Amino acid sequence: MSTGTDDHDKDDRLPLRWGVILLGALGAGIAAGFAGGPLTGWATGLATTALLYQILGP
Repeated sequence: MSTGTDDHDKDDRLPLRWGVILLGALGAGIAAGFAGGPLTGWATGLATTALLYQILGP
């Protein structure tokens, strides 16, 4: 059983925080899109992505 970390394995997978960021942005964009139209949904999705990226860190 190995307890060390391998950098190669870390680069092959999408980090969990990006899954949270993308799912949150998708949900916010869809909700805003239904309420205010496609341009509003797109802008909300981008803004949510930027906000969650800042909150969750690089």
